[in-house]
Amino acid sequence: MLPQWGDRPIGSIRREEIDEWIAQLREGTAVHDFDSRGHLKEKTRKSRKPVKMKPSYLRHVASATFGGPLRYAVREGWIGRDPFRNIELPRDEGNLESDLPQLSYASIEALADVAYDLTENVSDRVLVQPLAYSGPRIGGATALKIKDLDLDLDNKRARIHRTWTADREGKRKLGSVKTWEKRWLPLADFIVDGLKTVIADRDEEEFVFLSTRGAAVDSRNWRNRVWEKTKAAAGLTQPMSVHDLRHVAATTAIAAGADVKLVQRMLGHKDATETLNTYSHLWQDRVDEVITKIEKRRKKDLKAASKAQQLDAQTAAA
Repeated sequence: MLPQWGDRPIGSIRREEIDEWIAQLREGTAVHDFDSRGHLKEKTRKSRKPVKMKPSYLRHVASATFGGPLRYAVREGWIGRDPFRNIELPRDEGNLESDLPQLSYASIEALADVAYDLTENVSDRVLVQPLAYSGPRIGGATALKIKDLDLDLDNKRARIHRTWTADREGKRKLGSVKTWEKRWLPLADFIVDGLKTVIADRDEEEFVFLSTRGAAVDSRNWRNRVWEKTKAAAGLTQPMSVHDLRHVAATTAIAAGADVKLVQRMLGHKDATETLNTYSHLWQDRVDEVITKIEKRRKKDLKAASKAQQLDAQTAAA
C-alpha cells in the first residue's frame, strides 16, 4: 500500500482512485515495492514480479489493511466521509453463485408491500421497486427530484446525477456522482405508475421520495427505520443490505436477457470489466438458451434455402 498511498493526506483520497487501484491489484499492475526493509536478498527482490491478486487476498489488502485506517479516521473525526464505503470488491469465483443475492419477483413485491404496511407511506413502497429492478444506489435514488423524472410513454427514465453524501461533521449534503455514474435509469411501466402516484400535484423541485414528515428520505435512517424491519416482517432469512438490491436488479436483468453493456449502463459501472468481474457467471448460465436459438434459426434458414432452391428448379424446368 505504501507506494500507492504512503505520502497522501488521508483526507485527499477519493473513491474513484480506490476503484482504479483495486482494478490494478486485480490485474497485477498496481505500483509496488517488494521488501523495502531488506529481508530478501538483492537477487530475489529483483526477480519478483507482481501477480494478479485472488479476490480473497485482495479483500484482505483493500478492505482490512487499507480500509481499516479510513474507518478509524472517520470515527475519530479526521475525515467526514469514508471513501471506501460501498466499494464493490471482486468475489471468489467459487462463491459467485451462492454469494450474489437474488430475489424472485414475488419476493420483491412482497417486500414493497410490507414496507408500506409498516409505515403507511407510499414512498417507502415505491422506493423498494426501482432499487430492486433498476439498481441505483440508495443515495442516488433518494436524491432524485421530480424534475429528474421523464415519465412519458416513450421514455420512462430517471436521471441519476446527484447523491447524498456527508460533510466533515457527518451532516448530510447533496453531491455529484462520479462522471461515469451519471445516467438515465430505465423504469418499468409498473414503477412509472407508482412514481406518478407519489409525485402527483407536487412541485418539480421537490424530492421524489419523502418521509412521513415531508422531508427527503434519509438513506441512513431508512435502512434502520424501514428496510431492516421490512426484511424481518417479510420473513426474509438471507442476509441482505439495501446495497444488495443492486445485485438483485442485475441478476434479474441478466435473467431477462440483458447484455453486459446494458447492465453496465444501468448500474453506472465505469466499464464492462467491473460488470463482468461480478456477473460473468450469470451469462454463462444462458449458453444453452443461446445454442437453442441458434439451432432454431439454423433450421429456419436451411428450410427457407431449400424452398428457394426448389422454386428455382421448378422455374428452370418450366
